[in-house]
Amino acid sequence: MKRRAEIKIGVLCLPGLQSFLKDIVGHLSSRYRVRTCYSVIPQQIQETIQWADVVWLEWANELTIGITKNQELLNGKKVICRLHSYEAFEDYLQKIDWRKIDDLVFVAAHIQEIAINHFPALADQVRRMQILPNGIDIDRFAFSRRNRGYHLAFIGDINYKKGPMLLLHAFRELVQVENRYTLHMAGRLQNARYALYYSQMIKEMDLEANIQMDGWVNDIQSWLVNKQYVVCSSVLEGHPVGIMEAMACGLKPVIHNFVGARGIYPDGFLWNTIPGFIQQVTSEDYDSDTYRDFIKNNFSLKSQLEKIDRLIVEPRRV
Repeated sequence: MKRRAEIKIGVLCLPGLQSFLKDIVGHLSSRYRVRTCYSVIPQQIQETIQWADVVWLEWANELTIGITKNQELLNGKKVICRLHSYEAFEDYLQKIDWRKIDDLVFVAAHIQEIAINHFPALADQVRRMQILPNGIDIDRFAFSRRNRGYHLAFIGDINYKKGPMLLLHAFRELVQVENRYTLHMAGRLQNARYALYYSQMIKEMDLEANIQMDGWVNDIQSWLVNKQYVVCSSVLEGHPVGIMEAMACGLKPVIHNFVGARGIYPDGFLWNTIPGFIQQVTSEDYDSDTYRDFIKNNFSLKSQLEKIDRLIVEPRRV
């Protein structure tokens, strides 16, 4: 068994999808020998894997399919694959050679359940499956005790998964109750249909003074300074980081009861109906300490990294 500092870890991910890896790679680099490969160039992928003792495959997608289909490339390697959410709904699962994977990591229990329901053979083909929720560095996010207010934040690119129509109509009903509410959106409209719909319906609903589209925001923490609520209207999520970051700053979560939400958040953070959404926002119940403590006690980066360390050094199952 190699000493910790001698273990070589190759982290591979398709370019543009590595946003969840920064803290993990930073931590691993302080304890092990680490190489990253965010590339589709076969030679770079092969060189990284050949060098490594442990191979970390981020996302169970096209990259993982190609790597596991190579007959000899992964021989003698410990292989970890992390599945986030969208992969569970595609045909990737049937195309990956799971016999090459030692540990399949899910970000939430409901994603594991969905994946197995979609591809029942998965449970027999993978050596080990583990739940490893996303974690955030709580100390990186400045906390301020806030009071009830009128500024709602939405974090994320707008696509069908985010429930954009529900968001718009729920917010419109909130404004009917109190016209001072504003919705600030940090994200891009990824579908031209939604861009056209939002452009039309914001005018039709007379919400032009109430909705601000800020596009992609690099510094979310600064952007959140003058806001009191973080809103989620998704139909399904894995383990959304944006909500955690906002709660760490002290914002009240107003989360649609998406598939899997009850396994992550307490009922008091969730809403099912538009009247429920309005009640959540207008309620006098507001406690910034509670929101930050929930993240600190359940989804800290420290806890996540400790679990990853155990995963790295855990012997392979042959």
